[in-house]
Amino acid sequence: MRALPFGILWDPAWAPDDSMMAGAAAAFIIFAAASLAYVLFFDRLIWQPLRLRVRASVGEFPHVNMLGTKRAGPKIKGTCVVAGGSLAGLLTARVAMDHFDKVVVVEPDSQLEERRGRVIQWPQAHYFGNAFYQAVAGLFTDAFDEEADKEGIFLHDPGLGRFVFGDRSLPSVETGCLVFGAQRMAMERFLRRCFDRTCSGRDDVEFVKGSVTGLVPSHDGQRVDAVKVQKDEGESYMLPASFVIDCTGPASCGVKWLTAPLEEPLRSPGVEGDEERRHAWTAPPRWRYHPTLTYYSALVQVAPEDLESLPKPPHCQDKGWDEIGILLAQVPSLLASDHLQLVLLFHGQKGLFTFLHGDRQEKLRPTKVSDFRRASDELDFGVLGSQPPAWQDELMDALEQLEEQGKIEIEYKEYRNTATTYNRYVEVADSLPANFIALGDSVSNTNPRFAQGTRKIITELGTLNAMLHDLDWAAQPRSLKDVAGSNNDDDAKEALVSPPEIPGDFCRRYFDDVHGRDVNVWQFCQAEDYASDTTQTLDAGDSRRSGWFERWYRLALGRVAAKDKAVARLVVGLLSSDTRISPIDPLHPLLFLRTMWHMPAVVMRYKLGLRVNAGGRAARRRRQDGAPLLSGVDKSSSLN
Repeated sequence: MRALPFGILWDPAWAPDDSMMAGAAAAFIIFAAASLAYVLFFDRLIWQPLRLRVRASVGEFPHVNMLGTKRAGPKIKGTCVVAGGSLAGLLTARVAMDHFDKVVVVEPDSQLEERRGRVIQWPQAHYFGNAFYQAVAGLFTDAFDEEADKEGIFLHDPGLGRFVFGDRSLPSVETGCLVFGAQRMAMERFLRRCFDRTCSGRDDVEFVKGSVTGLVPSHDGQRVDAVKVQKDEGESYMLPASFVIDCTGPASCGVKWLTAPLEEPLRSPGVEGDEERRHAWTAPPRWRYHPTLTYYSALVQVAPEDLESLPKPPHCQDKGWDEIGILLAQVPSLLASDHLQLVLLFHGQKGLFTFLHGDRQEKLRPTKVSDFRRASDELDFGVLGSQPPAWQDELMDALEQLEEQGKIEIEYKEYRNTATTYNRYVEVADSLPANFIALGDSVSNTNPRFAQGTRKIITELGTLNAMLHDLDWAAQPRSLKDVAGSNNDDDAKEALVSPPEIPGDFCRRYFDDVHGRDVNVWQFCQAEDYASDTTQTLDAGDSRRSGWFERWYRLALGRVAAKDKAVARLVVGLLSSDTRISPIDPLHPLLFLRTMWHMPAVVMRYKLGLRVNAGGRAARRRRQDGAPLLSGVDKSSSLN
C-alpha cells in the first residue's frame, strides 16, 4: 500500500486509490471484529460473571433483597437476645422476629425520649444510602411510607446534586437509586414507630430497659446458655438465651462479656490451662487509629412559604423540594485539601437543610451560614481552582438573607470523631460460643465520611438473615431422607417439622463471611484518613503510607468521572451505597486504563507540588464581609 502523500494536505483534487481503500476497509473490519469480540466474549463471558461473583462473595449488599422474607418452616426455638436498641438493634430485632420463637431487646435508654445520652450523634443529621432504604422498606413494608411522611422524610436521587470527588466537579446525573436524609433522633423515632406497628398485637417481642452485663456459658463453654441482665431499677436476673447479638455500638460490650472472669471455672475437654478455665472465651485482636477531626453542622429550618421561593439547581426546576435532597457534596481527596475533608449541603427532612463540614485542624468554627459558605469556597478555589456555579451562590445568598431577617431557625452542632476500631472476631471465631455474634459498630466503627455506619449494619444484617434462612429446612431443595439423615421416612418427616437449632459452626461462618465484606469498608476509610498529617496511628508497626495506591487511583478516577457521565454515575453510586454496584466496577479494564492515563498528572500536581495557582481567582472573589479565604494545599501533607 502506497504511503500517504503529503499533497493531501493542500490538494483538494487528491483521491485514494483502490489499494488504499482496501486497506482502510480491512482496518475497519479488524476494528469491528475486535469490538464485537470484546462485547460478546470478554464483557459477557468473563467480566460480567466475574463482577457478579465478586459482588456475591465480598460485596456489601448481596443479601439485601432477602430482608423481610418469612421462613417457610418452623422458627428456631428459644429466645434471641439483642443487646442494644439503637439503629442496629432495632433492625436486628426485626430480622430476628422472622426466625426465633421470641426476641428480647435490652436497651438502657428510653426509645422515644427527646435525648439519648448514649448516642453521641443524636442531634446530628445523617445521610442514609440506597442499601439502607431498601432494607428498611423491605423490613417494614406496611409502615414505611406513612411513618416516613410523619417525620418529613422523603426519597430522592443523589445524583441530582453537585458532587466534587477528588479534585474535580462531577456532572449531574440520574443514578436510578433512591436515598434519604434525616436527623438521627428522627430516624430512631421513625424506626421505632415502624417496629411498633409491625409488632402490634404480638407477644413474641419484648423490650427490657436495662443492660446486658455478662454471659453465662454452657458446661463445656461451646455456647451461651443465658445472659445477665441488670434493669434500671437495680434488679438483676438471668435471661435464658438460644442466641445473643451484640449491638451495643462503639462500646463493644461483647468483648468485655467474652473475657469476663467466670464465677465457676470451666472444666471440659477442649479447655486447657488455669487461665483459660477462669475465662470462657478469648478477646478479638483490634485495629485502631484516630482520624483527629471535628464535624460541624448547622440545622436550618425553613418555613414552607419561604421554602418554595428558594433557588433550585437549573436541572431541578421541574421538581419540587420533596424530590431534591443532596444539593452539594464536596468530598475532596485529602491529598488535595490539607484540613477540610467534607462539605455537605442537603435537604433531608422537608424544610430542614443541613450544612456540614469536617475539619481536621478546627480552622473554621461556624457561627453563621456564611461560615459554611467559606468552607465550600475554599474547596472550590483552593482545590478546583474555579468558581462555584451560579445557582449555588444564589441559594447561599437566599439562606443568608433569611438568616439576617430572622426567618429561619438555626441550630449549630459539633461532633468530635473518636478513635476508629476494628474488632477482628474472625481471628478468634473458632474459640467463641456458637450462638454469639456482634453487629454494626460493635464490630467496627469508622470515620462516618461516606455514611459507612449504616452500610455496615445492612451488610452484616443481610449475612445474618441469609444464614438463618439456610437453617430453614422446609425451604431447602433436599429430600426428606437427607434432612433426617435416615432411611426411615417417619423420622425424616419428624425432623422436617421440628424446630431447627443454631449449629456449632454458626459463629465462625458468620464472622468469616462479614470480615471479607467489612474489611473493604475499613480499608477504604483508612486509605483516605491516612493521607492526613493529623491522623494518629495507634498500632505498633502501622504506617500512614498504607493505601497509597487507592488514594492516587481515586483522585485520578475523579478526573475521568468529570468528563464521563457513566463514570460519574458509578462514583455517585459508590458513595450512595447503590446495591447494583460490584466492588470491582471501578477496576473495569477500560476504565482502569483511562484512570491510569491521568495518574502521572495527579502525581506531578500533588507529589511534586506542580499545581495550578488559584490565588488570583480567589482574590477577585473574596466575600464582601472581608473574611479571608483559607489556604489551599499543604504540600507537606501529601503522601504516596
